[in-house]
Amino acid sequence: MKGYVRDQSGNPISDVVVSPIGRIVSTKTDKNGYFNFDIGLNSVRDNEVVFFDKIIESDWHFKVEIFENLDKEINIIFDIGQNYEVKKIPSCGSLKNNKIRFIEGIINLGVPKSFKYKTGNYIHGNYSRIQYKNKEGKYYLTKDNSYLVRSYPPSQELILTSKDFKIKRTSVGLDWQGITESGDHWRYFSTFSESYFYSTESTEAAEVFNNILDNSCV
Repeated sequence: MKGYVRDQSGNPISDVVVSPIGRIVSTKTDKNGYFNFDIGLNSVRDNEVVFFDKIIESDWHFKVEIFENLDKEINIIFDIGQNYEVKKIPSCGSLKNNKIRFIEGIINLGVPKSFKYKTGNYIHGNYSRIQYKNKEGKYYLTKDNSYLVRSYPPSQELILTSKDFKIKRTSVGLDWQGITESGDHWRYFSTFSESYFYSTESTEAAEVFNNILDNSCV
């Protein structure tokens, strides 16, 4: 995988982190904005979703691109003058009350006490699961605390099978949200050390989980 990262005037941008999503390899652009690294011939996929990011002028710039032909050089343009809207996650203040189970972390969630809540451990860290149940089934919002978590990503497969997705910056990380071609709703709400994630065919469950996430605090 090789290519250049430049600004809108064609000037090279150095030290941009280039990360194919779902892989453990990454690199940075050199002084000419150039990057080049081997993702491994035995693991080449039909498409690659690549995340580019760098702090420029005290602002975090990022871009996600889907590439279908890695034999060609990739040319990425960063719009340095772009003003990114940043959603500020509010302070928790007096949000706690007797009807809410408060799940604490970098991002804190207020969850109805009627929802089941389970925690556990695995090799890379620990997790929590919030269960919402209706007459159609059981649905889960999962919190992952892992040293593998960064402010991205959902899985490569999830992005490639989505007919629509969007990314918003928050004051603590990134908020990804989309709908797959099969109609499943998903969301990946993360900081640099924890994430909340759901994927469900239930519009009702998605609305419930979105309400919880939209009212998160720090």
